[in-house]
Amino acid sequence: MIIDQAGILKSREVEQKHVEDLLSRAIIQHQLSFSFVEYKWIRELLFYLHLRLKNFSRNKIVFNLWRIHVDEKENVKLAMHIAHCRICLTADG
Repeated sequence: MIIDQAGILKSREVEQKHVEDLLSRAIIQHQLSFSFVEYKWIRELLFYLHLRLKNFSRNKIVFNLWRIHVDEKENVKLAMHIAHCRICLTADG
């Protein structure tokens, strides 16, 4: 519940797509398995926080991760195109 500018108590709307994006980025950041979203207590927590959330699946998360990968790849391409000097790319591995 949140209070708007008029002081009225309202239920907070949660966007499914935004929650999926946040979960996907958490999986990337912390190197979690794709099945993380299918864990019983993670589902319980998400549904407890907001009852209108739809079920998450491993396939949805994989799709979101692929979309994030493509977006970040385009950002790197754009940054490299804008740079007017030589670039050295290194990777820790």
